[in-house]
Amino acid sequence: MSQDPKNRASRTAGAYADTTVLSPTERTVQLKQRTELNVENSRALIAEREARRAAEQMADRMAQLQSITASLAKALTPVEVAEVVVGQAINGLGAVAGSLAMLLEGEEKLEILCAKGYSDELMEPWRCIPLDAHTPISDTVRTGASVWLHSIEHAQERYPNLSGSLQSSEHRAIAALPLIIEGHVLGAIGLSFDQPQAFSSEDRNYALTMAQQCAQALERARLYRKMELANRAKDQFLAMLSHELRTPLTPVLGVIQAIEESDLPDDTRTLVGIARRNIELEARLIDDLLDITRVIQGKLSLMLENVDAHSLIESVVSMCREEISSKKLTLTLELHAERHHVHADSARLQQVLWNLVKNAIKFTPERGTIGLYTRNDGEMLEIEVADTGVGIDPEMQRMIFNPFEQGGPTITRKFGGLGLGLAISKAIVDLHEGMLAVQSDGAGYGSTFTVSCSTIEEPLPSADRAEERAHAPRGEGGTIMLVDDHEDTVTVMRRFLEREGYEVISAMSVEGALELARRRDFDLLISDIGLPDGTGIDLIQKLKETRQVKGIALSGFGMEGDIQRSLDAGFSQHLVKPVMLRRLQETIQLMMKKGE
Repeated sequence: MSQDPKNRASRTAGAYADTTVLSPTERTVQLKQRTELNVENSRALIAEREARRAAEQMADRMAQLQSITASLAKALTPVEVAEVVVGQAINGLGAVAGSLAMLLEGEEKLEILCAKGYSDELMEPWRCIPLDAHTPISDTVRTGASVWLHSIEHAQERYPNLSGSLQSSEHRAIAALPLIIEGHVLGAIGLSFDQPQAFSSEDRNYALTMAQQCAQALERARLYRKMELANRAKDQFLAMLSHELRTPLTPVLGVIQAIEESDLPDDTRTLVGIARRNIELEARLIDDLLDITRVIQGKLSLMLENVDAHSLIESVVSMCREEISSKKLTLTLELHAERHHVHADSARLQQVLWNLVKNAIKFTPERGTIGLYTRNDGEMLEIEVADTGVGIDPEMQRMIFNPFEQGGPTITRKFGGLGLGLAISKAIVDLHEGMLAVQSDGAGYGSTFTVSCSTIEEPLPSADRAEERAHAPRGEGGTIMLVDDHEDTVTVMRRFLEREGYEVISAMSVEGALELARRRDFDLLISDIGLPDGTGIDLIQKLKETRQVKGIALSGFGMEGDIQRSLDAGFSQHLVKPVMLRRLQETIQLMMKKGE
């Protein structure tokens, strides 16, 4: 409802009338009240602005801490951690320069890992700081307490020994923050400012939170580096062990292959074939035992071909028949699958079957039963290895394919072994895109392992082995320098190569090979990698300084890094011992024809 204009006018007039009748004292009181109200409103406004600024700063710093966390997650080395933290600390706290120093393990000094914003002239004397030096960073590391120097005067008062450096620089405030993990000081962050600083509690809390993140990241990086060094040492040890285990197999395999190619009665040829397969399998076992880390990391490789699984099963049974007989085990062999050819790595798949059969023999008591069965399930081939042995507890079945797992400590004590075979077998079958499964009703009820994989069409019959040998390529002449410090290997390979039509000159060391090369020309170098006075890599690099050299590395060092180093050094091929002599011959012919 609208108001009467007369009433509104009379109230206004009354208000003016009230004002006019205030006494001087009343006016003073009223003015004071208004002033206090304005002051209170101003203070509230200022407090609101300060609260908003503090909230925005807190949000910014939370975002910065999240950004630091994300960046540190990608940093794998102490230097990478230092780069992230120093940059973020400078931005987050408004510093103009910063550094991170880490305490050297086992030493009484600090090493600057990263420094930003300092001149080279200023940093040069401080690249490495003694722990007992009187500096903000070393004091922080020794005591584990932060150092906050609000002004240049404060800094000079506390560190008179640094007065000259402080005076000549543009820095007017300094902070040093300890990097502590589980009570252990790893190092410190140093920050410099171009203006005096109050270092509020919020600033200090933010800085210390950031330092804690840095300490955790540094510890993780240190452990990562330690693990990396341990892995490198392990790889070097395994490579050397592989070389030492493989080298004696080379002459044995060479002799067997030479015997195989001579005229032999069928029964003798069968026995020699068994010996050859065992040597080849032994070489593969060395690979897998030494490279269990490769299995865990999924780095096993396959050489796929058309494989008759029934032939592999029969080969495995042939290799294990003596052990089966010695334990008086009954063997049942029912190979009923009509489709039994698979696209597989023959040696790897044979190793899987060998592992399963060997386990069945190992864990089945005397006069027990072992069965090998095949059947088709659509396009799939299923191979079962069943036994009446010790069985597997249900709770252990889901872990039985883990490395070093054998079904419990009692099993390990009773039967021995490392527990790697099933882990390796599972990895191999997985690589073939197949499945390896286990079924057991429990302890004392035996076990059944089933390998499932896709089948392919059966290939056309291959040529007779004698015909293959008759048409096998032979050497077309040329001189080969053979360098190996294993005398039996040199003897066997020399006989093979000379029979193939090559002239062979040999040496057993780098120096011996270089001396021989000064006196004789040759067409191809075949060299071991591990030699008494150096390596085959040293040899080919020195030879290439004076001539064109075609080279084949023939070595027991067979890890990926070993092969790549040989190729990078100038070898055209790297063959891993023990090598099939026919494969060596094919490689030699290929090298000779290239005319490199």
